[in-house]
Amino acid sequence: MQYALAQIKDELRYQWRVRGKRIPPARLGGQGFPLTITLPVSLVDNLSKRCRFEKVTINSLLNATLLLATNRWLYGGKLTPMRTFSFADLRPYTVPPTSAEHLANYISMLRFTEDVSSQSFVWDLTKSLHAKIYRALKQGDKFVAVLMSESLLKMFTRIKSMRMGSTALNYGGAVSLEAQYGEIKVTGLYAFLSSYDLGPEVSAQARLFKDELWIDFMFLETDMNRETAKKIVGEVKAILEGAGTG
Repeated sequence: MQYALAQIKDELRYQWRVRGKRIPPARLGGQGFPLTITLPVSLVDNLSKRCRFEKVTINSLLNATLLLATNRWLYGGKLTPMRTFSFADLRPYTVPPTSAEHLANYISMLRFTEDVSSQSFVWDLTKSLHAKIYRALKQGDKFVAVLMSESLLKMFTRIKSMRMGSTALNYGGAVSLEAQYGEIKVTGLYAFLSSYDLGPEVSAQARLFKDELWIDFMFLETDMNRETAKKIVGEVKAILEGAGTG
């Protein structure tokens, strides 16, 4: 009940504050297209060290970066409330715990609202988002959210006039996969969040592989052309490079 009331309060506050501002438009029937980037080990090391210093997670940093990049290219850099999704792994909490060998969707999606503009400092945004994610996980919101996800999706499907959010990012951490098995070399590893026309405008799936950071994005043709998508991806890369050297 507490989680549901908090979501209703957030929804009312969001709707009030976005009056006259851009919100993610609902454009039905879009076809998806992917883009990917891979960040080198040296940058990943720098980002990890800075995250430890700031007492935040890589997941929070990547999510904040995606929000900021999307704001700059789709929202004109204007200050506005934006919504993002972060995902919680529920495998350790099943009875018995679900091992990695079983392929199934054991996640919970949590939605958060942040005020974002082109002038937002990525580490400030990361700290704010991290605090909200930490509080939600500590309160057990991930267990309630998974029970409410079906009704939430049904609501958006029925209304068909508003999007679930601006961005979504799932960070899976380090992948337990070797770079080589005998004579067979693993040269790449890609995974994408499936997008649909009522979901977030920009979604990304990220993981560590060979100590590099692999980020796979999914866009819809009804939301933007490939040039705009490439600019968002390039902005994500530039923000992370700046965060790793600043």
